[in-house]
Amino acid sequence: MEPIRRFEFVLGAALFTVVVNLRAVKRSLGPGVGMTLVDQIHLYTLVYVLVGVATTTYGWRVSIHPQGELRARRFNRRVALVASLAYAAALAAAIASALSG
Repeated sequence: MEPIRRFEFVLGAALFTVVVNLRAVKRSLGPGVGMTLVDQIHLYTLVYVLVGVATTTYGWRVSIHPQGELRARRFNRRVALVASLAYAAALAAAIASALSG
């Protein structure tokens, strides 16, 4: 199996897992008013995984051109760094907001 194919499989499994986990938590905790911290964490995680899907798709499209594999790797590294920092910051802000009241 090609590396790109394995990564697509992992991203697909991650999307499925986030959705199933959200449903299980909703069933367990019951309906809440507004967006809870758990909802925010699931939403940010879903967006983070979708950024991974989009990045993988773009990288695959670029890598089929000459010199494209190098460009795709550089792009993937940049997006991974920025997306990971944004994800961590969003989670930290959501948790801080929940703790403050």
